[in-house]
Amino acid sequence: MDLQRLGRAAAFIAGSIVGGLALAFVIVFIHPQLLQRPLPAPPAAGTDAPAERRAAAGTGAAAPLPARPADGVG
Repeated sequence: MDLQRLGRAAAFIAGSIVGGLALAFVIVFIHPQLLQRPLPAPPAAGTDAPAERRAAAGTGAAAPLPARPADGVG
């Protein structure tokens, strides 16, 4: 395989990579919601999740969040 043919093959591969990345950038620019991760599915009804068991037993339950100030700061 001669050096000129190898150079053309490398240029074609590099151009394909750059073109693919540019196309991906344009697609994400048009549809930015593609970058958002999907929300986790809620637990199925009737299943007893570990957090629900702890909350029912009174252990491991998360403390309530503190109230925000009335002046809106924070």
